[in-house]
Amino acid sequence: MLKPQDQWPDPTLSKALVIEQIEKAARRIPGNSYGITQPIQMRFNELLAGVRGDLAVKVFGDEFEPLLQSANQIAAILRATKGATDVKVEQIEGLSVLDITVDKAEIARRG
Repeated sequence: MLKPQDQWPDPTLSKALVIEQIEKAARRIPGNSYGITQPIQMRFNELLAGVRGDLAVKVFGDEFEPLLQSANQIAAILRATKGATDVKVEQIEGLSVLDITVDKAEIARRG
């Protein structure tokens, strides 16, 4: 959530310009995909469709490569559509994984 406009580094900027600057800075950080929206709207979209965006296209199948190719083709068409913004294909491979091995004796000792 943004601070009140009078607390922004440059209060003369419009909200759209501030969001554009935030998106530009966030794109430089590797390994993450950001979407800027209203918190309640994002949560509601995620609960309904399992995605955070207002519109989602889900591609299903058994083989990863053809699915990814189709998803990228669909995204290219959507990016060329007038009014479409922030079109992205969800990353489903190469994500970080945290493996935790529990020392059962130690955890039992600590209750």
